[in-house]
Amino acid sequence: MFKRSKGKTIIAGFHGIGMVGFIAVDYLIKKLEAKRIDWMHKKYMPAVVFVTKKGIEMPVELYEHKNLLFLKVNIVLEKEEMNEFLNHIFKQLKDSKPKQFIVIGGLATTEKSVYGVANSKGEKLLETFEVNKFPKEITVFGPMAASLIEGEKSKIPVICILPNATANLPDPEAASRAIKKLSKSFDFEVDVSELQKEAKKIEDRLKDMEDNDEMTERMFV
Repeated sequence: MFKRSKGKTIIAGFHGIGMVGFIAVDYLIKKLEAKRIDWMHKKYMPAVVFVTKKGIEMPVELYEHKNLLFLKVNIVLEKEEMNEFLNHIFKQLKDSKPKQFIVIGGLATTEKSVYGVANSKGEKLLETFEVNKFPKEITVFGPMAASLIEGEKSKIPVICILPNATANLPDPEAASRAIKKLSKSFDFEVDVSELQKEAKKIEDRLKDMEDNDEMTERMFV
């Protein structure tokens, strides 16, 4: 799957907090008109495909745009499945030697900022993204932690880009901030206004639901 990844940057996103990673990767693929070059499905993955106007989207897809590869994970993987998946991915990457592996994720905090964390090989590269370092110790879990671990074992630089995001709802605004950081580093222009408009729709809808929630006016015993 990664035969053409030597010296390239791989950008991945998963269905985590605010779905930030998936939203960002999906948006970048569409706006940059990246070309699908491969896909995969393993026996431990759910058998799911997505029918779109452009055809069928497979469980996991790889897209290419210049020196960037986008790993688009369309399905939700449980912990054991995710660990096995990333172990499989990094075994391939160890031989193909990419420049770096970037994971976009969401951070459950109200502070409006973009943080970054990296493994030992990615620490110096992290500075190029102009993200904040954590002022105190944190615990990383899920696909980001698995990526950091597998990257450390394979000696591949792994960098996590983490804007703050709403934990229980899709957060396209957070995805737009991650994209802005990447666009500066990789010198591409992507208009994120559609994401910001979608974020405003979600915000307005939530406010409307709160204003019209009759349950808050009722008394219960």
